[in-house]
Amino acid sequence: AFVAGGSSNFSTYPSQRDQRDQRFDQRDQRDQRDRFDDSLPERLGSDRQLGYSAPDVRPSFTMNADPEYSTFEEAEAAFFKLLKRSGVQPDWSWEQTMRATIKDPQYRALKDPRERKAAFEKYAVDVRLQEKDKAKERLAKLKSDFGIMLRRHPEIKHYTRWKTA
Repeated sequence: AFVAGGSSNFSTYPSQRDQRDQRFDQRDQRDQRDRFDDSLPERLGSDRQLGYSAPDVRPSFTMNADPEYSTFEEAEAAFFKLLKRSGVQPDWSWEQTMRATIKDPQYRALKDPRERKAAFEKYAVDVRLQEKDKAKERLAKLKSDFGIMLRRHPEIKHYTRWKTA
């Protein structure tokens, strides 16, 4: 019976492939060792003799870890700080806020998405209250300054009409 490829070729093919894979693996390991070996410049010769120095190229592997906080209040404060730093306005939607802040690591200060949205809503309410308080203070100051100006102005008397003032 004839089998395509033959039985003798079939039995040698896997071993040849395994040998080739082993050679590639060994070469890859050797290349990686040489790439990250600190003594490589000394073995190749001094770059200073050639008049230049090669930059120190080392891979930097940083873990993109989520920030950890001991209490919920600290995490919420960090999230509020992110919102303020990102310039989030109280009239923004949650989607706009996410687009503006999602790339920042502090976005993950609060783990649960529902907590993040609740914190955003709390932040929006706080900012609105602060704006109202500032507006009230501003109006009170303007009113008192206007009264002082009217009392101190030399041409305005107690009998001066609004039309003439």
